[in-house]
Amino acid sequence: MHIYMAYAAAILHASPIYYDGAYKMSEKTEKNTEKNTEKTATSRLTFNIERCKACGLCVEACPRKLLELDTASMNSKGLHPARITDQSRCIACALCAMMCPDTVITVEKI
Repeated sequence: MHIYMAYAAAILHASPIYYDGAYKMSEKTEKNTEKNTEKTATSRLTFNIERCKACGLCVEACPRKLLELDTASMNSKGLHPARITDQSRCIACALCAMMCPDTVITVEKI
């Protein structure tokens, strides 16, 4: 197994535990985090599509499942690059950028 894939699997299958501040731990769920997010975009993801090799590691790493391989376009290598489906729902966690072996993704907080 490729080292990046093993790291991605470890991140995706671990249940995150967060400290609540009063000596107790709790699991944070997608439902809890969606209440606190705004509908306006607070981040911007940009992709260097010519460097993307369509490995799909970023797609698997996204906790909100906002990334996909764009089957409508191809780069000069003949591969379908990654793209974001809904920019306004991105939380700028940068897991996608950390998982990308070719540093294709840039995450900017606005």
